[in-house]
Amino acid sequence: MVRRIVVKGIGGYEQLKVEDAPPPAPPSANEVIVEVKACGLNFYDIYVRQGLSPDVQPPCTLGLECAGVVTAIGEKVTSVKIGDHVAVHCPRGGGFAEQISVNEDLLLVVPENMSFEVAASFTINYLTAYFSLFHLGGLRANGAVLIHSSAGGVGWAATQLSKTVPGVSVFGTASAHKHNAVVENGVDYPIHYDQVVLIGAREMVGTEYRSLWRLLRSWWSTKNVSPYSLIMSNRAVAGFNLNELRSKDPATFQQGWKEILEMITSGKLCPRIDSVWQFEQIVEASKQITDRKNIGKVIVKP
Repeated sequence: MVRRIVVKGIGGYEQLKVEDAPPPAPPSANEVIVEVKACGLNFYDIYVRQGLSPDVQPPCTLGLECAGVVTAIGEKVTSVKIGDHVAVHCPRGGGFAEQISVNEDLLLVVPENMSFEVAASFTINYLTAYFSLFHLGGLRANGAVLIHSSAGGVGWAATQLSKTVPGVSVFGTASAHKHNAVVENGVDYPIHYDQVVLIGAREMVGTEYRSLWRLLRSWWSTKNVSPYSLIMSNRAVAGFNLNELRSKDPATFQQGWKEILEMITSGKLCPRIDSVWQFEQIVEASKQITDRKNIGKVIVKP
């Protein structure tokens, strides 16, 4: 049997359980078995528990990303070998388990001297920031960028990526007690939260339960824009979903994944691990995010 973190139903922390499950079946032709060593916890995992994900609903195993060691491969697998250390992307969850079976195109081989915590920390946050800044945002030299929640996982990554472009000024929102940390990470102008700020679906999540009031408040306070105003002011509004990109353009996803890894191994980027928790501490780990206590990435380990 292998342990995994599951969310049994929509609701509060009582829905989070660590339970035993049968180990993965032997890999099919293009599949790989990975012994998981560390997992990255994301706000998306909170959304799933609170029923805010349109794609994945409880009961299910959580986890969009993890890292570990390849223990078995299918007969047609060519990109990895047994013993490789890998980062794993799990678009529909399932990464929070002691062993997982995934298709080989969901793996990226990482250096053996990279910690599993770091290997589990960069796929979701850094790729989301990378494509948002450079593909959608068109960030160029001597430009400026406003990064909301600059102390969080994506915000931390976006700050570092912005600073790889010469002359870019970074404005970053964060709680006052996090300002020193975000400035050290590259934020030029830290901004304290003094009003409601909409960051993806972040403001729709309370501390434990999803909140209809928060949903309505986010909708009401979000400014409507018209095509005419966008055209006349040379502006754009865009949304980004990493899973959607991977589904429709896997080659671009893979190229970005490799570029992020190269920048980490060369020292241009440096993921920050906020805290490390055991599977049995999943409630405490979740509170670290929902209570906005984290600076950087929250990791859970089997």
